[in-house]
Amino acid sequence: MQTRPSELGQLSLEAIAAGCRGEAQRSRSEELGYCFELFRRALEQAEQAAWNAVARQYQRLVLEWVYAARRSNDEIADPEELAHEAFERFWRTLAGRCNPLVARFPHVGALLKYLQQCAVTTVLDQRRRALRQTRLNARVESATQAGALSPGPEDEAVARIDQAALLARVRTWVAAEVSDPDEQLVLQASYTDDLSPIEIVARYPERFTDAATVRQIKERVLRRARRALLDGTGDHEALSNAV
Repeated sequence: MQTRPSELGQLSLEAIAAGCRGEAQRSRSEELGYCFELFRRALEQAEQAAWNAVARQYQRLVLEWVYAARRSNDEIADPEELAHEAFERFWRTLAGRCNPLVARFPHVGALLKYLQQCAVTTVLDQRRRALRQTRLNARVESATQAGALSPGPEDEAVARIDQAALLARVRTWVAAEVSDPDEQLVLQASYTDDLSPIEIVARYPERFTDAATVRQIKERVLRRARRALLDGTGDHEALSNAV
């Protein structure tokens, strides 16, 4: 089991993050527990600032794992978004657990191994989604060419029912999958308060520096929701109204 200096828990977050950066440059035998303490504060104590420090510390490493898990023919438009999803998966499965983190992960290397598994699984999930999308597109194209897609009143009624079901699915997905505070705030301000990106920056200048950042956050969430929920239906308007 990893041992840590008795005073480690009393240090400031800045000191812990700085110690983790230095620790990452040394061998495992020289670790003093700074990186593990950073993860502990982020996951056990749910400190957002500690989680942000974890993301900054390991962003490049997770990106490397994402690229390593890719195949040459994978259609991945944004590896950074996949890295973000990997962090989200890691957070959802470990944050807020009753058992101490050290009971499951004896050292930071075990935590990083699990984070790597999250990155690989995220890439595999994206590959499966892309394959389903390709197959669906092929079926739709085949049906269209055969003249099988001529909508009538029954089709329109079914479409309205499907849209209502989609709205419910999207709201459930947002509640379960969007844990990043900045993403939650952007969704709330955009779709509940009906604010534009510029208005969001004006209301929350301490959180967002410019409208471009807000738009990027908003589109990042929408892309994840489309991949998870739409399955090629193309109903982006329903998704935007629901989020």
